[in-house]
Amino acid sequence: MKIKYTASFADSLNQIIRYWQDQLKLSDEKIISFVDHIQQKNDLLTRFPRMGKDITNQYQLKRITYRLLIGHSYEIFYRIDGQNGVIIIGAIFSAHQVKVKF
Repeated sequence: MKIKYTASFADSLNQIIRYWQDQLKLSDEKIISFVDHIQQKNDLLTRFPRMGKDITNQYQLKRITYRLLIGHSYEIFYRIDGQNGVIIIGAIFSAHQVKVKF
């Protein structure tokens, strides 16, 4: 399967990075490490697309949606388009937020 990143993923990741740079003053190395961790998790998804938790009923979604944890503080929601062999990655957000945006 291939990964398709949505615009909401790119926007949310950019917001997190800007916050870390501007407010937390994190080093480029820490930010790169975080982005690398996301990439590693997403690479695993290509081999194990259903490794995330099915949260369809939990959030009363109309389409099957999974949640993938990124470390202890962040989550990505994603969907599987089996017909086209694509995993659609939605927004990344802090684990305490409840946002479902694709």
